[in-house]
Amino acid sequence: MSKKGQSLSVNTIIVAVLALIVLVVLVVIFVNQFGLFEKGVSEQSNTKLIELKIKYGQCHPSGSAERDFRETYSSDVEGAQDRAVSELNQRIGECSSKEENDCKVECAWG
Repeated sequence: MSKKGQSLSVNTIIVAVLALIVLVVLVVIFVNQFGLFEKGVSEQSNTKLIELKIKYGQCHPSGSAERDFRETYSSDVEGAQDRAVSELNQRIGECSSKEENDCKVECAWG
């Protein structure tokens, strides 16, 4: 009888190890897919930013405005992308109307 008790214990350990391996594989797959999703969203915001940079003049929004754009555009809040584009377009308009001497606050020259 002691052999049956041992084999049941070994079987239980084998099943537990297999279940753990399956769990680890599922977690790795999920994490990789989430990373690909984040990368895609980031690339999408960079593409939109490049599209908007075409409108830049000598005086243009600063790097912090571009960073804010990327963060807002990548947000999963409803309407965030439209709001990010609108805010950056507004900043582009404000900066493009400035001369070099006035282009220091929230804008960059060059």
